[in-house]
Order: sequence, then structure tokens, then C-alpha cells
Amino acid sequence: MAKKKWHTADLYKLLEAKYPHPQYAFIGEVPNGTSYNKTRSADALAMGCWQSVGIHLSGFEIKISRSDWRKELNDLSKALAFQQHCHRWWIVAAPGIVKLEEMPAEWGLLEPHGSGLRVKRAASLREPECPDFGFIAGMLRRTCEVNESKSEIKKAHDQGYRSGHMAGKASGELSLSYSRDRYKSKSESLEEDVKRFEEQSGFSITDWDGRNVGKIVKLLQGLNKRHISLSGELEQIINTAGKVVEVVNEMKSNIGLLEVEQESN
Repeated sequence: MAKKKWHTADLYKLLEAKYPHPQYAFIGEVPNGTSYNKTRSADALAMGCWQSVGIHLSGFEIKISRSDWRKELNDLSKALAFQQHCHRWWIVAAPGIVKLEEMPAEWGLLEPHGSGLRVKRAASLREPECPDFGFIAGMLRRTCEVNESKSEIKKAHDQGYRSGHMAGKASGELSLSYSRDRYKSKSESLEEDVKRFEEQSGFSITDWDGRNVGKIVKLLQGLNKRHISLSGELEQIINTAGKVVEVVNEMKSNIGLLEVEQESN
């Protein structure tokens, strides 16, 4: 069986599903500031919003290749820009990308397993440093962008639904009109056939019980079949009679010959 090729989007979807709303506020591609103060970004942050899951901020970096992971290890300053403000820091990696012995002490590791993510190594719970307003502004701005994007998607979905509904309604009305005209034509043709039948038969179908009409039709069909049978029988009788006549004539001829012979004797 071929080994699955993982993409960043695949791991992101699994991560988003692991931290669902409303238990968590999940934000993807979070910068560490705004405008020119933005120097780095984290793949995702998740803030616990229920006491049952912990009011903690967790940060995530997604890795799908060994080279990307080695690059991360060679420059920990990128992760530190976010890790310092998080209660936990996680690496989300495709299987076989990260070796546990390579990981910094406090980091945790999540890997795909079945239809979700499993903890390969737990992240340490730490006391984070309070973020500055630049960091908060970058996180909130990203949240607004995501909400605006979702709003636009919803608008497009609603518009598509309305357009589809109107198109479907118009198509249904056209189909109904076609069917109505087709059945009207069939009805008119049937009425014309009934009218001709009544004129030729001398009685109105509407004045008769449908079952009685059916019985009459069945009787006529039986008589027709009987007529065919009688015709065959009569033809057979005629043929037999012809043969009897031939035999009688032959017998008469033979009797005549016998009389002549007797007279000569």
C-alpha cells in the first residue's frame, strides 16, 4: 500500500477539528504584530474558552518535510516569538518527519492517527509572558479577517442558494406547464375517441356503468373468437361432405358396372 502524502492543508484541517468552537477560539496564520511590526507568523493559535478544557493559549507549527523541520530547529527565534506568550507549544507533523530526541524540552508533538491527531509527546504547561498590544492587535486583526472571509463565503453561499432556488423554480414551472399541455392534449384526444365511439355505438359511455361496458366488450371479443372457430368447423364439414359425395358417386358408378355384368351373364 502506497504511503500517504501529507499536505499542510490536511494537517491544518485535523488540527482545526481537534480544537472546535465554542470550546476553543481557533485562529490560523496568526502574525506577531501589524503593519511593519509584523515579522513572523504562527500556523495556528487556539485559546481555550471553557474552564473544562482550560483557559490556556496553545500555539502550533505544521511540518510536512524533514528539511522544513530542520530549518525550524536551526532558528528557534521564530517559534520563541509566539511560544513565550503560549501556555503550550506544539509541532504538528506528518509521520516520520520529527524524531522525539530532536525536540526542544517543552515542545509537544501531534501526529495523524486514524481520522484525527494523537499526542506523540505532550507539551509542557508553562507560565507565559503577557503579550504586548502589538501581538494582541495582530491576533485580533487576523480574527476579523477570518470572520470577514467567512461572512463573504456565507453571502456567496446565500446568493448561490437564492439563484439556484429561483432557477429551480423556473425550471419546475416550465416542466409543469409542458406536462399540463401534454396531458391536456391526451385528454382532448381521448374525448374525441369517446365521442366517435358513442356516435358509432349509439349509446353514451357516461350513462353506463364502466363494468357493464367492460362486460360487453369482453362478450363481443368472445363472439368474435367463436365466429372464427365456427367458420373453421363449417369449412371442415364442407370438406368432409365433398369427400362423402365423391365416395357415393364412386359407389354408384361401381354398382352400375355390376348390373351390366350381370345382364351379360
